[in-house]
Formats: sequence, structure tokens, C-alpha cells
Amino acid sequence: MDRLVKSILVILIVALVPAVASATHLTDVSADSDCLGWSVSVSIRFHSSLFSLDGWYTVILSDTDGNELETIHWEGILDRPDPSSPYQTYEFNGEWTVFAPAGTYNVDVVAGISFESSWGQNVSYEMATHDVFECDVVSSESTTWSGLKSLYR
Repeated sequence: MDRLVKSILVILIVALVPAVASATHLTDVSADSDCLGWSVSVSIRFHSSLFSLDGWYTVILSDTDGNELETIHWEGILDRPDPSSPYQTYEFNGEWTVFAPAGTYNVDVVAGISFESSWGQNVSYEMATHDVFECDVVSSESTTWSGLKSLYR
């Protein structure tokens, strides 16, 4: 009996390891930002039979005191071509709608995916990242063509 149980366990482990290794999941979320805008990169490892899933991200701009200055949220469908590599990266970017005076700013990003597994269960994953950037004082003087020419005469 003991030998039968061990044999069944070995068979289950051998059968399940490839399924877990090839399961859909987030592999990386990265963010970059500056005084003008932001970008987010989301990398996903798709199961070989999955070509579409729900995705979302939230980008939060805040000052060093933790005051939220702007929040950007997106939800949508992420598709991968058929045929294609199971490893896909999706790029998102935008401009801030708030003016950032001189100072240090934080950007927090949370991204997620959700899909229905082959056994009918809803599965979701989230991953977060953080970025910091500095804004310097920008001159409010307008630059004209004649002003630039006068500098080089």
C-alpha cells in the first residue's frame, strides 16, 4: 500500500511540474518617469494555450510628503499574436496633467493581470514598482529665434 501511494505521488508531481512551470504569470513590472511624463513596462509569461487576458495598471504621482498629485488608471485586454513567443512585454506611457514645480517626486505603479485558467478558476497576479525623479526650476522666459541668433553674433 505504501508503495502504491508513493507511486501515485511521483506520477502527480511529474504531471503537475510542467503545468506550473508553463503557467501564465507576471514576470516584471518597471516604471520610468520625469517632470513631463511616465512610462510603464509590463512583462508577462503566457501559458501556451492562452492568447488574451485582462490587464490593468495604476500610476500614482506624489510629492515627498505623500500627497497624491495625480492618479492614472487603465484596464483593458492584453492580446498576444498567434503564433508568438509566450513571453510578451507591453509598454504604456503618458504625460502628467499637473505641473510639477522644482522638487522630488515619487511614482508608484501597481500592475495586474487576470484570466480564467484551463480548469475554470479565476486567477490574478499583481506586481508593484517605485520610481523617484527630480524636477529642476525651468526658466519662464520665452525663447525666440531672434534671441537665439543674438547669442551667436
